[in-house]
Amino acid sequence: MDALQNTPNPQKSLELCFLFSSDRCRAAVGGSLEEFVKYANNPTFGSLVHCQDWRVLSVGPIIPGSMHRGEMQTVLIEITKPLTVRAVLETKAQDERKSGRRRPTIEERIQARKQQRQQQQIESYDQDDNNDDEFSHIMDPEDDGKKTFLWTLQKERRPPRQDCWLVHEVLYKRNAFLQTF
Repeated sequence: MDALQNTPNPQKSLELCFLFSSDRCRAAVGGSLEEFVKYANNPTFGSLVHCQDWRVLSVGPIIPGSMHRGEMQTVLIEITKPLTVRAVLETKAQDERKSGRRRPTIEERIQARKQQRQQQQIESYDQDDNNDDEFSHIMDPEDDGKKTFLWTLQKERRPPRQDCWLVHEVLYKRNAFLQTF
């Protein structure tokens, strides 16, 4: 979380997160750093990057390992004033333009159009998703600028990362709750 919050370059913070992920977690998001960065650009996971603050709400017990996996533990994290990867990159691009360049290049304009279209698709999807509030009466609304995430960590049993605790899964609390049905 410190790396996601404090690394000045969002690409580098996501790279650090990817390096400390388990092979299963990497496979779930495409298997490569490039695919992970694309995945992390979604509004939910992207809000972890450059959040204003974070804190540990609770730490679960260590679940013993088995023949097939290492020990596991869950940590519930709350972030405040979340930003998205897109917002951080746009702010950085605006700062660069203010500091010297007068007009964006053609490539930057094409990229901005692509991002604008993607944002419109995401907003359209979010509106559709918000209309489907079948479980809204039993979930805590998080409209106070805070989001809660459940991190599952797993201890690696094999070299070269043997005995390292790696990110096995990160779930937005609302999504984690819905997966229990």
